[in-house]
Amino acid sequence: MNHRLLPLVCLLSVAAAKADEPAATVSPAPARPPSSAESREKWHAATKGTNLALGREVTFSRLPNYRLTADENDARDLTSGQLSRRDNDQIWFSRDAVGWTTADQEVTLLVDLGASEPIGRVAIRFLGGKPQPILPFPSQIRVGLSEDGEHFVEAAALRKVTEGESELALQHPDRYFFREENGTVHTDTFTFDLQRRARYVAITASSASGFLFTDQLAVIRSDAPCAGLDGLKAVRILTRGLAISPKGDDLVLTNIPTPQYFQITDARRVIPAKERKRFLFDLPAGVRFIGPAGVTIHEKEDQPGRWIVEESEDARPLRRAFGPFFFSLKEGAELGENARATFTADTDDSAQNALTVPVRTVTIPAVDLPPGLEVSLGWFNEKDQYLYPDFLKHFRKLGFNIISTFPRTQSEPEAREKQKAFVKEARSQGYRVLYNESAFHEMLKRWGKQEELFNQVNGKKGRYPCPTYTGTVYGKEMERIRQHALDIRPDFVFFDIELW
Repeated sequence: MNHRLLPLVCLLSVAAAKADEPAATVSPAPARPPSSAESREKWHAATKGTNLALGREVTFSRLPNYRLTADENDARDLTSGQLSRRDNDQIWFSRDAVGWTTADQEVTLLVDLGASEPIGRVAIRFLGGKPQPILPFPSQIRVGLSEDGEHFVEAAALRKVTEGESELALQHPDRYFFREENGTVHTDTFTFDLQRRARYVAITASSASGFLFTDQLAVIRSDAPCAGLDGLKAVRILTRGLAISPKGDDLVLTNIPTPQYFQITDARRVIPAKERKRFLFDLPAGVRFIGPAGVTIHEKEDQPGRWIVEESEDARPLRRAFGPFFFSLKEGAELGENARATFTADTDDSAQNALTVPVRTVTIPAVDLPPGLEVSLGWFNEKDQYLYPDFLKHFRKLGFNIISTFPRTQSEPEAREKQKAFVKEARSQGYRVLYNESAFHEMLKRWGKQEELFNQVNGKKGRYPCPTYTGTVYGKEMERIRQHALDIRPDFVFFDIELW
C-alpha cells in the first residue's frame, strides 16, 4: 500500500467587473473602525438635504424577526429621521432598529415616495465589525428603482470583499467595499449616488450569517436634472409571494450532467401549514435533468417542456436553498441561440415572480491525462459522488483518475458495504483509491475525555491532543485506521492534520 501526502491547491478567481455597471460610492475603509460619534457624523453629512423617504412606510420582503429589535413600529423606524437611541453602535439591542436572522437569502426594503422624484442619493446604515462572529457587514447591497412598483432596474450594487481582495475596493469603490471586522462594533453609512428619477426605491441586502441590522435609511432629493431609468439592467425585486431562481444569471448545459443549485425566497406574510411547495420549470425541448433528494419531478403530458417540481411528502421542507439539480442536453439535441428557461413558484400570488434566464450550452472536452499524472479531489465525499449521475463515467472525462473515500464517516454496516462496492466498481474502471483520514480530530472526538492524550501547557492540560502521544488511545486509533485500510485497500492515504 502506498502512503503519499497529496498536495492541496487552492485557486481564487475574481471576476472582472463590467465598465458599464451602475455606480455606487463608498468611502475607503479607515485604518481603524470609527467611533460611534464619528459614525453618526458620517450619516448626517451624507444625508444633508431633503429626505424624500422621511416618515414613509417601509415594506419588507421578509418581516424583521430579531426579538430584541422587532416591534409594531418596524415599518417606520427606518424613516423616522432619528438614528438609534443606543449611541454606542450596538443597535441589535434597540427597538428603534430593525433586524433579521434570515438575511442569508436577501432582504428587500421598499419605499414608495408617492410620486416620481429626482433622486440624488440613497443612504442606509448597517451594523458590522463582528463584535460577535454572527454580526458582519452585509455581503452585498443593491439599489433598485421603479416607476410602477412592479418593474425594477438596478441602479447601484456593492459587494463586500475580503482583506486579501481589498485592492478591488480601492480601485473600484463604486462596485466593492472592504471594512475591517476585528471584533469592534461599527454601524456604517453606505451611500449610493444615483441622479435618477423614480417613485419606488428598493434596497436589497444579504448577510453571510443571516443576521442583518439597520437603524435608518434616507432618499435625498437631487437639485440637478436627473435621468430616467432607461438603459439600466432589469432586476427582479421581491416584495410578495414565493420565488425560485438558479444561483447564477443563466442556466448552463454541458455534455455531462451539470449541477445547479436553486434558492427560494418567501415574501409571504402567511405560509400555509404543512405546505408542499410546488414549482414550475419551463425548459427547452432536449433538456434532461435529475432532481435532488426531497423533491419529485415529472413532465406535464399536455405541455412538453413544463416540469412540475414538488416537495416529497415525507421529506424535510425546503426552506431557502436546495439542490443540486443535474442538467444536461439529450444526445443529438440542439438549442437555438435564444433558448430560455423560466422558473416559477406555483402559488396564486407568485406569478409576478417568474424568472426567465438564458440557456447556454458548453461542450466540455474529455481530458487525456499524461502517463504518471494522478489527479483527485481529496475532499469529494461519498455522498456527493453517489448523488452525481453516472459519476465514474463522467469523473474520468473531467480529468480525474483517483476517487476519494472517507471510511471514518461510514459507521453503519450498510454504509460500509456500499462503500466497498463503490470502490470495487471504481477499480474495475481503472481508478485508484484515496483514503481521507483525520486521525487527531477523530481521536479528540472519540476519546476527548481521556486526559492522557492532551498536550501540557505550564503543567496543566492543554486544548489539543499531543502530536507525540503514543499511549493506549493512540493504539486504538491506529487499529481503527488499520481496519479501514483493510476494508478499502487504498493506494493513497491523505492525513489531515490542520488541528494545529
